[in-house]
Amino acid sequence: MTRRTRLLAVALAVVQVVVLGVASSTAARRWVAAPLDDGDAYVLLVLGSDEGPPRGGSARSGRADGFHLLVVDARRTHVSILSFPRDSWVEVPGLGRTKINASLTRGPEAAVATAEGVTGLRVDDWILTGFHGLIAAVDELGGVTVDVEQRLYDPVGASSDLQPGTQVLDGWQALTYVRDRKSRPDGDIGRTASHARLLQSAHRQVRADGADAADVMRLVSLVRRHAETSVPAGRMVRLTALALTIPPEQVVRRVVPGQVGSAGAASVIHLTPAAEALFAQLRETGRLDGGDDQP
Repeated sequence: MTRRTRLLAVALAVVQVVVLGVASSTAARRWVAAPLDDGDAYVLLVLGSDEGPPRGGSARSGRADGFHLLVVDARRTHVSILSFPRDSWVEVPGLGRTKINASLTRGPEAAVATAEGVTGLRVDDWILTGFHGLIAAVDELGGVTVDVEQRLYDPVGASSDLQPGTQVLDGWQALTYVRDRKSRPDGDIGRTASHARLLQSAHRQVRADGADAADVMRLVSLVRRHAETSVPAGRMVRLTALALTIPPEQVVRRVVPGQVGSAGAASVIHLTPAAEALFAQLRETGRLDGGDDQP
């Protein structure tokens, strides 16, 4: 059976489950809530590369501007987004101690190994996109509604020019929103938080738009066209269906705690003991408690 045939079979299975769910919503809920592979928390590493169109190279050849762990708890009722500032000073296999964003230069698998070494979590899958992928995905969604937390204006670096307040960002604006660090008083930490806010806003929006079989397959197709991923087709369908059932208030985002410092001539972020406390909480419970980090 070819990959295309397998994907079609999975799509038909989803349609059947959702249709049956109209008559038996319990069956549909059981299918979505069933373990993705086992009864443990599911961990997805989300990577945003600073290379690829419109820049040269490919997403795999760049550094990770975005480095986020999405953790779905074992009961499939909560999602935790744990975001690393790109200048986090950590041990990267094959490179020694360096900024976490450098791990992607050795491929997504090296980024996975880095995340596992730093947090002690087992990472199940990864997903990677670049500038062009982010722009195209947001535009295909019709924009994403974001509460921009402050005036963002950096015409040289991030090309940002955004007013504060709730507004619909198109693909280019979304990219400038998540790239701007110079306008933010907390620099890279604030920019990292903006990545998670965009992810959270997109989740809230697609969930509100609908959750039938067509919506599931439309989102699966969007991801497949605008990102690279290790997630198998069947698991991608299940994850997407699950995302459309988890309430936005049960998605929590946190930035890994750190302090700005130096390593030689480089400005870096040294992780604090509070970071290990978050890692331990995820290892033990599969979820983060408390509210979101504030801008």
